[in-house]
Amino acid sequence: MILNKYLLTVCSLALLISLPQFSQAQQLVNMEETWQEFLSNKKTANISKLKKPDKSQPANYIKYSLIYANTYFCGDNIESAEEMIHEIEAMGKEVWDRVPGFEERYLGLKENMKAYRALDPIWEKFLNNKTSVSKEEVEAHPEAKKICERGTLCKYFYMISHDYFCQKDLEKARDVFDSRIRRLVATTFNPNDIEGLGEEVERMTQFWDAMDELTPAWEAYIETGISPGMQAEMPVIDCYVIPNMKACILKATYDICGVGEKMLDKLKELQKKSTYPIPSIIIDKMDFIEEEVRNIKKDLAIVNTYWKKFTQTGNLPSDVAYKYVFACDREAEVKAYLMDGLMDPCRKGKEALENISKVRKEHKPALASLTMEKLKELKAAVSVSSGDETVLNDAWEDFLPDDALSKNYDLAFEYCDKLAEIKAFIIDGTIHVCEKGQQRLDDIENVLDENEVTIDSETQAKLDALEAKSSKLNAKHEVLNKAWEYLLANDEVSDNYEYDYEFPCNREMDVKAYLLDGYTNPCLSGKYGLTEVDKVMSKHNPKLSDETLAQIKKLRSRLSNEGGNVATLTKAWEDFVPDNKLSGEINFIFSYCDKIAECRAYIMDGIINFCDRGEKRLKDITQLREDYLLTLDQIMEDKLEILYKMVEEGKPGLEGLNKAWNTCISMDDFSKVDQRTIKLAEVYCDPISQTKAWVMKGLMRPCKEGQIYLSKIDYLKRKEAVKYGDELDYQVELLRVNIGKCP
Repeated sequence: MILNKYLLTVCSLALLISLPQFSQAQQLVNMEETWQEFLSNKKTANISKLKKPDKSQPANYIKYSLIYANTYFCGDNIESAEEMIHEIEAMGKEVWDRVPGFEERYLGLKENMKAYRALDPIWEKFLNNKTSVSKEEVEAHPEAKKICERGTLCKYFYMISHDYFCQKDLEKARDVFDSRIRRLVATTFNPNDIEGLGEEVERMTQFWDAMDELTPAWEAYIETGISPGMQAEMPVIDCYVIPNMKACILKATYDICGVGEKMLDKLKELQKKSTYPIPSIIIDKMDFIEEEVRNIKKDLAIVNTYWKKFTQTGNLPSDVAYKYVFACDREAEVKAYLMDGLMDPCRKGKEALENISKVRKEHKPALASLTMEKLKELKAAVSVSSGDETVLNDAWEDFLPDDALSKNYDLAFEYCDKLAEIKAFIIDGTIHVCEKGQQRLDDIENVLDENEVTIDSETQAKLDALEAKSSKLNAKHEVLNKAWEYLLANDEVSDNYEYDYEFPCNREMDVKAYLLDGYTNPCLSGKYGLTEVDKVMSKHNPKLSDETLAQIKKLRSRLSNEGGNVATLTKAWEDFVPDNKLSGEINFIFSYCDKIAECRAYIMDGIINFCDRGEKRLKDITQLREDYLLTLDQIMEDKLEILYKMVEEGKPGLEGLNKAWNTCISMDDFSKVDQRTIKLAEVYCDPISQTKAWVMKGLMRPCKEGQIYLSKIDYLKRKEAVKYGDELDYQVELLRVNIGKCP
């Protein structure tokens, strides 16, 4: 038992000692087998993974490097292949010569990589101009089609196929594409990894797939004259567009109503683009499509133009003429018959309804709501024209005494007796004068224009009364609308309009009238205007537009905020008075009941924003003083005098600023400068100049005024998005540092 354990231990130790030697020997066997396989296969691109030898085994190391360089190259990994080549070159030719077959394979791989690089500029040229590369130029690099790198192969054969295509040799172009490009793409090779190649291959693949549908479809069309249509989308390859033109013709002639015009436009674009003469058969088909589209559009345009006029006015010219058959728009047929019937329901109404019934039964067109509405009108008109004047006569007798009806009457507004029709319009227009007064007057005018009607004195009197009532309403509305538009445009009320306050047809106009009163002088009449608005809302509750609601809100806000706004302004004025500056931001308001406050706002804004608004604010102040005979205190007079001088002197020049700046950047400590030599204006109109002035003022007194000017600088930079140069940026930061040193 003890002896067996001893023997087992000895054997185990012997085995462990021999394992590394066995492993190394096995690696040498694997390397040699792989190397021999590599030498025998010129395009090996998939070698079983080997363990990388150490450089202390130079022969095996360069074998490994060459095998993997070739594998990487054939696998389209050029960068890794070049790394392996670099490793081989680093080992030196002395080592190559010791390995049989190495140099031949190595130089062959380098030639292949050279061919790969040689094709790149041609591909770039092709991408920039697809017709700039001929197949002869590509074939001048025959070695490129022999290499195992699939990107180069794909580019090589794609450019050849493309050139065949551009030369109209579609058979050869297709053969090269199918036998070469498609086979490459069917492998693990991804053309999208090559710049521009993926898009080209995808476009050409889609083109040839579409050609499979186009070829038999075109032959059938030419033979039968009947288009089977074309479902596939065919990309346009600019150098030869005849196939695309055929596809457009197939689509247009298959569905002339749906895509005829669209395809015709595309055909004309392709015709301009074509570098070859267009075959006569295509020209003939284009002419045919154009004529069909023109006729369809013309006939539809005529009937739709008359339909629009008819639905808006109820009338058509006496010499109107339009067609009745529209294969592309069956609703247009219904419209044509409707116009016939409605223009003369007494004589043509019944026939029109019969024709419409036939169209709807045979073609089942979808009818728009307006068309359906007119169809109902025609049916009612045909029914009325056969006799409904008894109802109208009863309504007329009820209406005569007081221009009102005691009950509802079913009036048709279409009668063969045109005087009866006018009476119906008078009744409806008078009772609904707000909504229909002018419309019914227009209807009556149309009846009189198209028919010879003798109006009796009783009917004429009612017609005159309707005209007067409608005219007065329109005039009132027009005046108020002009006054309202002036308010919105100018933010003030014009004295040129005298408007009413009662608008029974539109109570929102009552509200607008009282708002105009309120805005006439908000300080005096604002509260009154809002009170009257509240009364109208309480009594009539009209629905107000967003525009009107906004004006109510604005006036309320103006009145409620007056005290707070004046207090804010007064505080800002106290801040401004000592040095004509504000320590913080303020959103100026320029409309106050307190006109002294308004004048102060103009003064501050004019001085602080002198460059943008100084002159304008001076004019505002002058006008304000004239309008309200203001007496200003001495402080305001002094500030106004400053603004006068600023406007009189104009925008400050930069000579003094530039001179001071040159002095500033030349000194290490600008606080030591003779301040009597520094001439700076209070305000500069460009952000950079203003920033420089503030920097220098801060640097002259960093501990007393530095922080004030630095705050202004930072605020101006944020507000105006100022971009400093290096020089100004340095001086700003220097000011910041100097301030930090202050006790």
